[in-house]
Amino acid sequence: MYTFNLCCVLLCMDRIDASRLGGARVFTPSRLRELSPAVLAYIGDSVFELRARQHLMWPPIKLNDHTKQVQKVVCAEAQEKYLAKLLIDVELSEEEHEWLRRGRNASGRGPSRVTPTTYRAASSLETLLGYLHFTNITRLQEILDAIFPPEVGMTGIDSDSTALNEGAP
Repeated sequence: MYTFNLCCVLLCMDRIDASRLGGARVFTPSRLRELSPAVLAYIGDSVFELRARQHLMWPPIKLNDHTKQVQKVVCAEAQEKYLAKLLIDVELSEEEHEWLRRGRNASGRGPSRVTPTTYRAASSLETLLGYLHFTNITRLQEILDAIFPPEVGMTGIDSDSTALNEGAP
């Protein structure tokens, strides 16, 4: 629940008067380079989870079932598959590839339940999303739309699936 509330706050930051937050917070690309990629991955994780929750809202189901579906979509294994799909389907700029690289190289081994390669791929995707959240909302939406197509309803990911269930209602 706290993660979801944090997501809402982060995505609404551009609608809040910065003076109420203790002063202006300017996130230029050069200032973001000063941050650890892990910080951007933290933000990107929230952005990704919120979009997954929104995407899985329909058809309405029990909250517990909804939570289980979201967990399947936001886990490192699924994010690795989304990144692979993104690299095929979307032409990324050199700058975006650079942020993917920075996120991959900055992440550690991760939890023991996933391979280091999987964890690094998921971290790189989250880093890119966090960077775009602060620098280019339009591009962020394009990338999230490529992962979660607005016209496709999704009811979850099978563990064997390598992409979205495009035929789902």
